[in-house]
Amino acid sequence: MSDLIPRRKALSSLLTGTVVAASAGRLYANENAEIIPSTPSAPAYVYLTWQHDPCTTMTVSFQSLDPRNLKGELRYWLDESTHPRIDLAPPDAREVSTQAHQIPGLSDGRWVHHVELTELTPGVRYACQVRVAGSDWTCAYRFQPLPNDDTPLRFVVGGDIGARTAHERNPGERDPLHNQAALRDPHFALIGGDLAYANGKLSNIDDWDSLLTAWKQHFLAPGRRLIPMILAIGNHEVDGGYDGTPETAPFFYGFFAQAGRVAHFTRRLGPRLALVVLDSGHTATHSAQTDWLDEQLTALRDTPHVMAMYHIPLYPSIRSFGGSRSERGREEWGPLFDRHNVEVAFENHDHALKRTHSLRDGRIVPSGEGTLYLGDGALGRGARPQPKDAAERTYLARAASIQHFWLVEEKEGELIYQAIDAAGRIVDSYPTVHADAEANFDRWAEEADAFARRENAAKRAAWDAGLGW
Repeated sequence: MSDLIPRRKALSSLLTGTVVAASAGRLYANENAEIIPSTPSAPAYVYLTWQHDPCTTMTVSFQSLDPRNLKGELRYWLDESTHPRIDLAPPDAREVSTQAHQIPGLSDGRWVHHVELTELTPGVRYACQVRVAGSDWTCAYRFQPLPNDDTPLRFVVGGDIGARTAHERNPGERDPLHNQAALRDPHFALIGGDLAYANGKLSNIDDWDSLLTAWKQHFLAPGRRLIPMILAIGNHEVDGGYDGTPETAPFFYGFFAQAGRVAHFTRRLGPRLALVVLDSGHTATHSAQTDWLDEQLTALRDTPHVMAMYHIPLYPSIRSFGGSRSERGREEWGPLFDRHNVEVAFENHDHALKRTHSLRDGRIVPSGEGTLYLGDGALGRGARPQPKDAAERTYLARAASIQHFWLVEEKEGELIYQAIDAAGRIVDSYPTVHADAEANFDRWAEEADAFARRENAAKRAAWDAGLGW
């Protein structure tokens, strides 16, 4: 490639909308390209999931708001640049076509495009651009399959996010939390359900546009690297919340390519970690997954770190311990977590910070001899006040009305868990002790609970006045 872009070609690029930047004799795809698409057909959002091996595949998805069925394309290439900005696509960049579908009944007629890239090199960084017929290539993004060696993994975990629309006035700290999470440069993100709070209703598509735009603005790792997501289903993905079908969760199944028409699946995350994702009664019953879960955990018996993720907690921090779906989880899945030595279960739904003691059969056991339950989903939604019986929930080691995400890192053969708030403070850490968190947790928890009670009272007043929740 020439070191300098010819003047005529540069002018042509500006006129046609191809965005480039020149610096120190190099050409880069412009990382400051506009977030809002220039035409209805231009891809509006680009995001990543996995359908198969995270070390050798990547599924790239995007959406076109043009109701016409336009051909979608992706081009990608090895990104060997050491510069934060991304080089322009080389002549030998590989181009592939996408598969596209519509959400039945959705009034705007948008098309959702998926393409699964296979035979990728583990741990190697790539760059990509997407387009549909009649539009220009988007700005370039980086992506990276997981390493398949002794490289320590780092990932973030959270759930219960929310939108900012007329229907869903989320007062929480969604965007600062996503900024903080992205700054940790995670290999991937685990999202435990209740994403846009659209409740499976086609009329609430604005909620999804709000969330997808927020991810595009605030959930990019350094160097414009897209963060792959593994997502569990929650009650706010489903019309009716529970006992539904994939048809009653059109956006969850239509937007995210993961495991076809089921929301329970397993991902091996390199040679040492594995994750089982479960559906806590939203489009499959707990009992319908029990035999499958036993089989999956049996197959993972030689994996050093086995994890689970789902929406409704077995050990809630806010809602009643006797809630029917929490009880079902403890009855159907809890014994399997114990039998197969599941290290950690990521729970959500209660909108609070939670860490249990190490538990086996509901009893506290020494660290490492049971399952650690972390939660409880407050990655944007306002935290709920602590319950009156909080002190009686002896299974809890930490609980607070703090919006947060969990950062999980491999270090010297073990997983280190840190809860981080919207200001970037480490508010809890396990099993290592963080000095600031240890010294200030009680004060932070008291302040957060007082704030949550004021917010909750304001919400109820708005509801009573007919202004919505």
